[in-house]
Amino acid sequence: MPETDTILLAVMAMLAYAGSFAFALMARKAVRLRLANPIFMMLAGGLILNLTVIAVRLAQGHLPLSSSLDVFAVLALACGLMALYLKAMDRRRYPELVLTPLADACLLAGLLLVTVVHKDFARSVLNVAHVGMAVGGVACFALAAGAGAIYLRTHRALRRKDPTALQSHWPSLERLDRFIRQMLPIGFALLTVSMALGLWEAFHQFGGRFFRSWHTHPKLLIAAAAWVLYAGTLHVVHARPYRGRQAAVLSLVGVAMLVAVLVVSMVMREIPA
Repeated sequence: MPETDTILLAVMAMLAYAGSFAFALMARKAVRLRLANPIFMMLAGGLILNLTVIAVRLAQGHLPLSSSLDVFAVLALACGLMALYLKAMDRRRYPELVLTPLADACLLAGLLLVTVVHKDFARSVLNVAHVGMAVGGVACFALAAGAGAIYLRTHRALRRKDPTALQSHWPSLERLDRFIRQMLPIGFALLTVSMALGLWEAFHQFGGRFFRSWHTHPKLLIAAAAWVLYAGTLHVVHARPYRGRQAAVLSLVGVAMLVAVLVVSMVMREIPA
């Protein structure tokens, strides 16, 4: 089996190619690369990385999702899968523009955090399910936030009567609206189940000490605030009249809070005794 560092370098090269293609498109350069599709390059890189991580964890006697690299590797792969789905639904170029830089950022965050601290999440199957669902929820919310950012950009251009808004490759506000409506309920359900599993495990691990100290722990406070924010966002997207701009802004704020939860989970100790 090749060295893990060698595989990681290969994956970084593949994702760097995909990211450079995306940034070239964002710069509106008329480039036509006759190489492999960047989405498939990103998918291949994410798949190789995840298979490598799984093999290494099993060889170490751990379950997958046992460190920060595992978590962000899954997020990077989720970005690739969603980009492939969006590309199949719409032949335009906007999946590469949003999701390939996001996948690069996920992988870079995982590589940086794993060199700083190794946090073993694989204490039990329940904890792995808790982390896995949290990652899935963050992935859904990240996609909704990406769509929200495009929504705000397009909405601003239309309000300014910018003629380039009608000629751009971005999807319509209606399509973005529908995508946000699809992602938010899925992410909220995963986040809710993940929080329930985490609270259940914390109660069984710490007992009465958990109730004495939960309100002083940043991870729980940020997670609770994010849950309340997304509950309000779901109300906004299903309310009449529908406020698309407000939902887009809330999606951006919410995903930032959830990323903060992930980072705090990796660098801080558990609930204090």
